[in-house]
Amino acid sequence: MADTLESIFLNTSLGATQLDDGEHTLVTTDANTSFVIKDMHVNATSGLANTHLELNGFNVSGITANATGSLIIPPSSTLKIKTTDYPFNFIEQKDIMAVNNNSTIMMKTYLNPDGTEASGISKQAYYTKYSTSDNNQITDMENGKSSLDNKVYAFFSTNDLNSSQRLYGTESTAYDHSNTQHQVSTGSYDPFAFGYNSTYGKIAVQFNNGTLRYWPLDSSYNTPSGTLAAVSPSNFGSGTRANGSYQYTRSSYPRMVGTHNFIWYWRGSSYLNEMWAINLENGQDFFLNLAADATPHYGFEVGSDAHMLTVSYRPSDDRFILWWAYDYTTIRYAVISQTATQMRAVNQSTYSTINKHESGQFNTPTGQMQSSTTNSNVLGFDINGNLLYHNNSNGITAVGTDGAAITSGAIPTARDFGGTSYNDDSKINTRRFKRLTASEMTANSLTAPTFGIQLLGVKSTV
Repeated sequence: MADTLESIFLNTSLGATQLDDGEHTLVTTDANTSFVIKDMHVNATSGLANTHLELNGFNVSGITANATGSLIIPPSSTLKIKTTDYPFNFIEQKDIMAVNNNSTIMMKTYLNPDGTEASGISKQAYYTKYSTSDNNQITDMENGKSSLDNKVYAFFSTNDLNSSQRLYGTESTAYDHSNTQHQVSTGSYDPFAFGYNSTYGKIAVQFNNGTLRYWPLDSSYNTPSGTLAAVSPSNFGSGTRANGSYQYTRSSYPRMVGTHNFIWYWRGSSYLNEMWAINLENGQDFFLNLAADATPHYGFEVGSDAHMLTVSYRPSDDRFILWWAYDYTTIRYAVISQTATQMRAVNQSTYSTINKHESGQFNTPTGQMQSSTTNSNVLGFDINGNLLYHNNSNGITAVGTDGAAITSGAIPTARDFGGTSYNDDSKINTRRFKRLTASEMTANSLTAPTFGIQLLGVKSTV
């Protein structure tokens, strides 16, 4: 038998290429070879709590810190890295708040999967113009960039909670600017929302009767009201659902929101038990009957007052949660039975029925929802799927399905946007999170981190 000192394994740039399938083989031995690993040196692994070494199917060591000992790798064995930290999906935190001078600011912050702020990635702030038209009706914002002249725009949707809906864009240069506010499109009982599609990038979304229309916000246009045009995709990549046959929004008082690259909507006052959703990637639509499955049963309420909705994602069980305001003190929710993974995998030519897993209602634990303007109580959610509502003390309260306030999730009245502190002015004030797809990370120049491992020890051969 011959024993030699060896660098058994060395790689300083392990990452998505090796680990997106959940594992990577480091060492294999044949019937005549064995190793004893004496030292493990690691670099940039402190955040990989869900990554470990596996020997012949057994977890033998974490990799978050250097280690010294004697790990025996017998003949005919395999040592692997196993992980659930990859695929590494950054999280986008989107904050929107109306401030003085009738302006609204959106800021995007990128987080690691564990919720810590990603290093080396700047926060990005986007501003509507000074004295924004319909500033008290803004329901959501998104950024876009024209490839024609590289101008950056802040796009925003408005809803008067009745028949009037609009999509605007304004060149985003600095707070309190006076650049032209461009009206991109209008709707009558046709709300706008924002999302993402891997073909078109960031998009604004609206129905044209039963047909979905997408405005590609990162495309070539001279101004948002000029040559930025809507497209009605005839297919959705690998999707089989035909565009043009959807159950679309109707009068009166429809509601629609875009979260997690789906749109979620109530069609109107004649369809209060019907919740619909569409996957913006493959066009698959879903129907949820709120009067069926888990009890209690609560339909939606519509009208020109408090009735807003949002849909959060709960990573602990991979489920979406539908939240809506019954009035300024009552919140209702329904957890969807099918997981987000299951819903994204559906690809059929007809709509898919989804079910309630649980449902309920509770009173706001801190004050009541802000009611000063039409858009005062636009709802948000935190990274764990809990609801965020704008309370009447001009802060944001976090609350779970048990109705209890989450003190650690509260957001104060004064907030920082682009390095400047602004005060809540009782209009829109919300925060939302989205786990980015690989396509979105590429579009935002976000790259999964890499790390290094060196294994030193003794090699024995027969």
